[in-house]
Parts: sequence; C-alpha cells; structure tokens
Amino acid sequence: MNITVPIYAEEQEPSGAFGARPVMLRPLFFGQPIEQDESIQRGTARLARELRRELTRLARSARHEEFASYSFYPPLEDRIVKLKLEVGNRRFEVSHLFVTVPAFGRRFASTPSIPELWFEIGRGETLQKRASDVLTEHYKLLERVAGADAVRPDAASVRGKAWITSLELSLDVPASTCLPPATSLRCWVPVKSLMARQSSRRSGGHSTHCTRRS
Repeated sequence: MNITVPIYAEEQEPSGAFGARPVMLRPLFFGQPIEQDESIQRGTARLARELRRELTRLARSARHEEFASYSFYPPLEDRIVKLKLEVGNRRFEVSHLFVTVPAFGRRFASTPSIPELWFEIGRGETLQKRASDVLTEHYKLLERVAGADAVRPDAASVRGKAWITSLELSLDVPASTCLPPATSLRCWVPVKSLMARQSSRRSGGHSTHCTRRS
C-alpha cells in the first residue's frame, strides 16, 4: 500500500557562526516523529523510516482511523506571515508559516509552530489580521495562566525558511487494511469544534476566536 504524508520542514539556527542550518522535519498534522539534520536527504530518509515503522504498527491494529489520519492531505495553501504582537506591555515580531484549508464552504488556518490552534478566516478578512488577533489572544491567555516571564512568542518564530513537502511511503501491511471513508475525521476535529462553538455563539453562547486540538 502507498500512502502520501504531508511534511513540515523548517530551518533551524546554525550550530556555529559558519555552520549550515539544520532542517527539522515532521508530519504536518502530527507532532511526532521529528528528525533534524543538516542534510535534508538524511533527515528525510530517517523520517521516512520512522513513519514507515509507526504506520505499519497502526495498520496492524484492529481499528484503522489513526492510520488513515496520516494520509490526510487536503488542498492547502501555505505562506510565511510576519506579525507584530502586543502582549501586555511587550511587543514581539514573529514569523510563522501558515496553512489555509478550505472546508465546508469556509476557510480555516493553522500554523505548525503552534499546531494546537485553528481559526476561521471570515469573508472579507485577511490571514494577516486574523492570525495577529488569534495569536495575540492565545499569548494573553497563556500570560494570565503562567505569568509574563513564561510567555515568549518569539521562541516559536521561524528564523529561516519553512515549507510544506510530502513523503510517499510504500507499506507492507495486511491485505485486509483499508482507509476508512472518514479518512480526515481526526484532523477535522478542531474545525468541527470551532464551527460548533460559533453556532453556539449565534444562539447566545460565548464567542471564541480559535480552537485547540486535543
């Protein structure tokens, strides 16, 4: 069986003044596995090996929803966005790669730098403005919970290049393994939760700007 997995790649700080920038690689919609290497070819080879091992394990389980979720690769757009955030009395300049995904006749976005956050871009709104509002709210909430010293928005900022690529993996799995019809269900949970909360708001509930993946 062949399966295509979207991959997030991000350059890291060089190890020395004249060192090459290592590249971090991981599945776009999952936090693990992660590989990092100055050689993209070596890092990609190791990531493919780890993903093949994990996906083969999942394919041999009784249920295949988690296995199928790795193949979630909707039509998407990605671009680096530079933002100026004000949190308390501090200002931060950050850069993040954002992916935007059409779903249910609407448009949703997230950044791999803060993968737990998804938000909707409404009609007439720009990605830059919505991202600025959502990330500012996110960090203000963290500041109230953890204190100002624990909140550093620039720590997650992209400091080099970042892009989306993909890996096509050939897996040796049981003949009975198949992708369930709801292949994208797990990855769409944040989007569906966001839509439900907005529906609640229109019915008199509390408003929300974003939702966090569990």
